[in-house]
Amino acid sequence: MNRFRPWIIPAGFGMHIISPPGESASFFIPGVVFAGGAEYRVWKDFYAGVDARYHITGGKKDGINVDGLTAGGYLGIGF
Repeated sequence: MNRFRPWIIPAGFGMHIISPPGESASFFIPGVVFAGGAEYRVWKDFYAGVDARYHITGGKKDGINVDGLTAGGYLGIGF
């Protein structure tokens, strides 16, 4: 088994919830998310990884724009 595993999400459904809700009755903004990343098996079932995701929606709700790029790292346990 390879210790390094890249991954990609070509397109996925994004559920963006505005909390607390603003002036409008709706606080849900549907969208699309594109993502990619990689993880590395450090030892046995312990992993370290990084990912980046681009979120795009149909517009703003109550002046809040949730479109944009997010990136981060993580540590995890496989099972």
